[in-house]
Amino acid sequence: MKKRIINILLVSLIIPLMMQGSLNAQGFRSFEIGSLWDTFWASSAHTWQRSWNTPYHSFMVWPANRNWSKPWGEGTAAIRFMGPINASASSYWIGASPWKDANGKTYNEFVSEIGWWYMDENRISLPRYIKKYYRHIPPEIVIDGVVISDDFPAAPNDELKPDLVSDQMIENAVRTNIGVDILQRAYAYTNRDFDNIIIIETIFTNTGNTDLDSEIEIPNQVLNDVYFDYSIRPTITREGHTAIGSREWHAHEFAEYDSTLKVFYAWDGDAPPNYASGEDVGDPDPQTGYWLSTAFLGIMHLHADMSPSDESSNPNAPYAAKWIGYTASPSTGKLTNNIDKMYEFLKKPTRPPSWVNSGDAPPWHGGINSGNPNWHNENQVSLHLTYGPYQMQQGENWRFVFAKFVNGLSQKECERLGKAYKEAVDSGNPDNFVWTNPTTGETFRGLAAKANAIATSRDSLFKTAERAKIIYENNFNIPDPPMSPSLYVTSAGGGIMIEWSDDPEHEPDPDTGVLDFEGYRLYRSIGEYDSTEAWELIYEGTDHEYFDTGVPPGVAVYYYCTAYDDGTQNWLEPGKKLESGRFWNMTTVPAYRLQAAEENPDMDNIDVVPNPYNINDPNNFPSEPNKLLFVNLPGYCTITIYTMTGEKVKTIEHMNGTSSDSWDQVTEQNQYIASGIYLYHVQKRDMSGAKVPGEKIGKIVIIR
Repeated sequence: MKKRIINILLVSLIIPLMMQGSLNAQGFRSFEIGSLWDTFWASSAHTWQRSWNTPYHSFMVWPANRNWSKPWGEGTAAIRFMGPINASASSYWIGASPWKDANGKTYNEFVSEIGWWYMDENRISLPRYIKKYYRHIPPEIVIDGVVISDDFPAAPNDELKPDLVSDQMIENAVRTNIGVDILQRAYAYTNRDFDNIIIIETIFTNTGNTDLDSEIEIPNQVLNDVYFDYSIRPTITREGHTAIGSREWHAHEFAEYDSTLKVFYAWDGDAPPNYASGEDVGDPDPQTGYWLSTAFLGIMHLHADMSPSDESSNPNAPYAAKWIGYTASPSTGKLTNNIDKMYEFLKKPTRPPSWVNSGDAPPWHGGINSGNPNWHNENQVSLHLTYGPYQMQQGENWRFVFAKFVNGLSQKECERLGKAYKEAVDSGNPDNFVWTNPTTGETFRGLAAKANAIATSRDSLFKTAERAKIIYENNFNIPDPPMSPSLYVTSAGGGIMIEWSDDPEHEPDPDTGVLDFEGYRLYRSIGEYDSTEAWELIYEGTDHEYFDTGVPPGVAVYYYCTAYDDGTQNWLEPGKKLESGRFWNMTTVPAYRLQAAEENPDMDNIDVVPNPYNINDPNNFPSEPNKLLFVNLPGYCTITIYTMTGEKVKTIEHMNGTSSDSWDQVTEQNQYIASGIYLYHVQKRDMSGAKVPGEKIGKIVIIR
């Protein structure tokens, strides 16, 4: 068993992760531990510019980690680099009427806009800090001796907090130009019944301070008719929009508010001109039929204080739930922000009809029996939850709690049903596609079957909403699975060695202090690590290592290892065993089953596979479409690739004692080669690198 290397270094998270200090300057933290990945900025908002100009894979991504190992710019995969991002922006608006600035000037209305369109961190929302808290030290991941960290590791001011109520928490504090401070805490979980939910707790305090020093610029100001507004801008999903075409993301969302659950939710509808046919619902991949946009996104009100002195929950909150399209939004990206219109929007309990674009609302072809939902023919809706009107004395604060989450059809179903529906359509008879609702037993055919199957995502979303209420009603605490072990993977001759640490066996349940560990589960994926459906369980038990011989040589293999408990400490569902999160130690760098070279190999047996190579051949190496494998090599040799005119393309020094090595068809200048015929030369060497007798010259045919 491998012992966890980083334990000897860690008194807190500060020491081993100082290399990521630049994160502080970037000012964001991300959750990437559950099935919903999300990012929070120090400013408390996520503007649309940041959605596209920063790492794509961390804002309301569900299902997490899908398509991450797909190459960029390679055929159909080129549309997938954005992944299943389900939102493009979020914001807080704070409005008051009247309002007096530090110079004594009075405004009839004033709104501080912290996103979604506009961001000014010098004058409007001034970040004070952002930090991330961890209940457990993140596990170590080592692949062939190289330590692999996650994409957004801890920054120097992040903290280990063993008594944290959730698995991770992101906290940030912001000062605004209206004189109200924002303290935001976001909670994320690895319990798989709750890992697609982010709980957000926000406290607004009237400080009168409009900058980052300690001086109070607006002392003793009472804020009247105060409104607080949180919004999110859905894009379900960016991947699906790009697959269908650039127009798709301009006009595709439907939005509806369920007043019983107090959930505001959005989903993908038909983009003009396709809405009459319904064919665009779910954004089917043009090549495969795979439904790319079946998710439903929701934001849910959970709590609003009755008053600054009464923290009981106001049953009448929120004041309003309304949506507005981009082209009609009063937030225009200018410093003046059209404040009068923004305040008017906050004040009205419904969407101002004067801002509705013209156009006939098309019929809804989905399976939701709630009438025709809102529809727009403009660029993206923005969903708003508004609270108020309040009065705030200086020093008073208001606390709000809400949840955001995503749910829908499983990826396996999206692939299976999408393929079947495409086959029926391509055959000329869509009614050959049949789907039966597993709950009601009702059977549908053709387009109705497609629409009703996708519409079950709404039911999944509402079940998630009920679970979000459970989190809130239990003071953000839910039963906890064990921590994940550190993982060590080593490519070896004849197989792959996987070892893991014993940390979970010594960590008691956070709620009860009881040691409830029962065992480990090891999962494997061949060819890609990103599909949430591709993993198979290959070991379960209490050992700490496994030698995997069940994979072909030369193929990329990925792993993750979980720990599970005995269910005795699950106070919510007694007896149900809980398993740690899959993303804690999921490997994103491949390991390979290697084969030791023969002592005196026959150089004539050296070969290249596939040869000829065709980039469109589906039998190429999974998730490594440019890979060529040299096989039957001597253990130590130099491989040199040339053009037919003798120009050197690439040199590969093969010195690991195995019988194979790979080439990704990239030149010494890191450029992909063109189609054509290439020569390769293999020169045998000894362990010191000296040339010894033995060589082979061959041809490779490349079709790109």
